[in-house]
Amino acid sequence: MVVIQDLPLELLYRILDVAFDYPFDPTKCSFLHRTALVAHSWTKPSLKLLYASPSLERNLPACRAQLAYLEKQADGAAVVRALLLLPTLDTLNRFAASVEKLRYLHLVHSDEGIDVQLLGPKMLLNLEVLVLQATLTGAFLEEQRFAFLNRLEFTLGQLSTTLLTSLVDNSPLLYYLQITWSESWSTDVEIACPPLLALAPELRHFGFVLAGFPSPGATAELERFLPTCTALKSFELRGLGAWELGSVLSALLSALASQPAVVTIGDLRTEQGGNGVHVSFLAALSSPGLVSLKRWRYYDWAATSSASRDGKAEWEAACSERGIETSSKATRSGGRRA
Repeated sequence: MVVIQDLPLELLYRILDVAFDYPFDPTKCSFLHRTALVAHSWTKPSLKLLYASPSLERNLPACRAQLAYLEKQADGAAVVRALLLLPTLDTLNRFAASVEKLRYLHLVHSDEGIDVQLLGPKMLLNLEVLVLQATLTGAFLEEQRFAFLNRLEFTLGQLSTTLLTSLVDNSPLLYYLQITWSESWSTDVEIACPPLLALAPELRHFGFVLAGFPSPGATAELERFLPTCTALKSFELRGLGAWELGSVLSALLSALASQPAVVTIGDLRTEQGGNGVHVSFLAALSSPGLVSLKRWRYYDWAATSSASRDGKAEWEAACSERGIETSSKATRSGGRRA
């Protein structure tokens, strides 16, 4: 009888890898240390996976230990995903020199910004996913190419128009875009800026995340931008207040109706003591003009809260009737894989 310990190492690696939707899950390290002790055949794939997705924070001891390990490896291809959290200049330089086939980079930095030339060409060449929670400065060099980049997530306003234009021009495979709108960064920057308008016809997914309260200008910008996304397959809207969902969707109705995209609503915020997200979501979908829209998903992100349970039975029945896909049938967007 074949048991799991007898499976090929590559298959064991894949099985362990799918245990986490988010590659930088804080419990992943302890999990892999435990699986490495299950059986001799599990040790190698567990340790390989442990170092395949390092989280490097500032210049902490754990960060220095991981960098030292990477620098000793003859093959820097072991690292395929990385989270760089407030990295120092030394950390960035050492990491960029140690990796060769990085596919997923999540970069978090403080407001002073990072010179893009610190992101070495080897670090960017094989990159498929770039998640930026950082301000980038400077200009890309000729050799800094994004030959395989297909997904970009960033906060509007943290990339200059010049940098954004260069990034889009050097990313021929880019089709997935997620923009975070923030009051502190995005109020003076247009979503419908030239580089994003040039990219729009190629997009198959567009996500818009509201970090804080939206201004009427943000909705107006979406109204201008969405009709230019002629190949869109999915549109994701997250972070709205449940009380404003109906008015925002009504404003976007003409743009949404012209697209074949599945519309995903997630991470709704509720007023304290309100009726909960289920009641608000149903009210929004029942508003004039929105009843005809059929292709919806809704992430029941707060399923354990009392506010979320309020009206849940009615919500589930209505979702079934309308053909709305809920989080029980879809992975929550916060856990996308590279």
